[in-house]
Formats: sequence, C-alpha cells, structure tokens
Amino acid sequence: MHQRVFIVAAVALTGMLNGAAAQSGGSAAPDFYRGKTISILIGAPPGGGFDLAARLVARHLGRQIAGQPAFIPQNMPGASGVRVIDYLFNVAPHDGATIGITLPSSYLSKVLDSSEGGKPHQMTWIGRLAAFRGYGVVWTDVPVKNFAEARERAVSMGAEGPTGLAAVTMSALNALGGSKFNIVKGYSGNADQGLAMQRGEIQGSGSLSWEYIDSLDWVKQGKIRFIFNIGLSRYHRIPDVPTVTELIDNEDDKAVVRLIASSTEIGRAFVGPPGIPQDRTEILRQAFTAMIGNQEFRDDAEKLKLELEPQTGAEMQKLVTSAMNTSQKVIDRTRDFMPGLK
Repeated sequence: MHQRVFIVAAVALTGMLNGAAAQSGGSAAPDFYRGKTISILIGAPPGGGFDLAARLVARHLGRQIAGQPAFIPQNMPGASGVRVIDYLFNVAPHDGATIGITLPSSYLSKVLDSSEGGKPHQMTWIGRLAAFRGYGVVWTDVPVKNFAEARERAVSMGAEGPTGLAAVTMSALNALGGSKFNIVKGYSGNADQGLAMQRGEIQGSGSLSWEYIDSLDWVKQGKIRFIFNIGLSRYHRIPDVPTVTELIDNEDDKAVVRLIASSTEIGRAFVGPPGIPQDRTEILRQAFTAMIGNQEFRDDAEKLKLELEPQTGAEMQKLVTSAMNTSQKVIDRTRDFMPGLK
C-alpha cells in the first residue's frame, strides 16, 4: 500500500508534466539525446543496493526519452561518495549527458565542509527512487540485544570510511548517547561488511541496507537483531526498531543526530552537474517520473527487492537546499564526528 500511493502520485505527476509540456510546445531540444550515450556514475562499489539501483535506471530511463539514448553505468567509489559529487561539479560536461548516484553521507559531508568542491544545492536534481535507511545490526548470539545494552557492553561494528554514514552515526551515538560501539572502519560496502560478519571479523554492522539484509534472508532465519534505524522515521517492516533520534534525550544533542539521519532522505537520488540547460533538465526529470510509473520498471524493481519511495527532482532540490541552510551551531557540533572537515 505504501509503495502504491507513491506510484499513483508519480503517474498523476507524469500526466501533469506531459500536459504542461504540450501547452508550451514541448521541449526546445527534443532531439538532443538522440544517438547519445549517457553516463551514470555510481559512488559505490559493485553489488550493493546503490549499484543495483543505478543499473536498474540505466536499463529503463532511456526508454522514456525521445531518441532513446543508451545509459552506461560506471562505478566510481571513493571518499564515501564525495568523489562523484566533485566529479560531476568540477569535471563532467554540464550538458546533461552525465549524471550520478552517490551515498547519502556524501551530501552530509558537503553540508558540514566549508572547503571548495561540489555544492549539492547548486547541482541538477533529477529524482529519487527511495529514501535510504541504514540499520545497525548484530548477530543474535552477540550479548547485546538493544541500544540500552550497547551502553553497557562493547560490540565491534563494521563501517565504511570515517565520513561514511555508519561511522559518523555510531561516533555520535557513542559521544551523545553513551553507547560503546567499537567502530571498525575501512569496509567498501554492504557486501564487504556482510562477509566480514560471516567470517567473524566483526559482530555487526552500523549501516546495512534493508535490501541487502533481506536478500540473505537473515531476518526470516532469525540470524540478526536490529539495534537502531538511521532514519527520521521508523521502517514499516520493522516498526519496533527505534530511529537514532529516539535514542538521544537532550534536545541540542538530538539536533545533531537528526542532521546526520536527515541524509537518509536524500536516499537513492540521481543528480547531474550544475548548469544543465533547463530544457534538458525537464526532459530528464519528466523521463524519470514516467519511468517510476512504468509497470515494467516497477516489476524489475520488485524482483531486485528495491523499494520505491520516489520524489521529483524539484522536491529533491528543495530538500537539499534546506539541508544546506542548517544552523551554524548544529553544523559546528556535527563536524566533531566527521574528522578532517574544515
């Protein structure tokens, strides 16, 4: 039901957009994409949910664009996704032939980092497939059943780089919530952390995706416990798992954790460089919305166990702009949990 509501909205929005285009005489550059190859840069390694999402879009988005351009996905992991943002902002042509998907924590890095580089609110937002909530999990034989017990007993938890969502969240929970997570950094993604858990290198992970967990049937088999949900709202499939903001009592501290968790609302969103001509921006945005409403696309997403909570490019633009306007007090405090930021 949750997914169906979003799909109906997407179909309705597609009709409105197409109607508006017809009234204005259509795009000023309907043939720009004919014969073109569009690159989708992926700020994550192969095999994870972001990689699957990008390859799904690469198979379907071109069918919704006049001229049916080819889409080529290219993995570009690095710096917890910041590499893709900076490449799109500073290197890629700003003509609408290169777009990307990257990790939500990369946008948080940009909110907090005053140095030069890509500015997310100035980039061209195309649309979002879904929010991305990460989950802190441990094996069921680990002597920590919930966050309260994580305050009493240390547990080794996998994470990506020091600015990744898992590491930043657990660092904040340790400092502000009194937990004793032993954060083991350096894993490349969900699959890498999952293998490390199975090898016994770590007892859990600080940010596994639902798709990855579900693909291994760990929930059905009762192999893991959920400790926290890195998101602003509880997930309907596991409604008893608290969000990280619920684990913090002090309101000033809660604002810091809320900012960290807000990056999950960026989720699996597609973005282009700044300055893409407006007519091409509208072509990409309308095509993305039409793709979301396409039954074949939805069927493929379901086969991959990729849930859909779409938002339009315009909605994403507002969301990112709002995040970039976070108060300096909260930014300064949050920087303490992302080492190396200026």
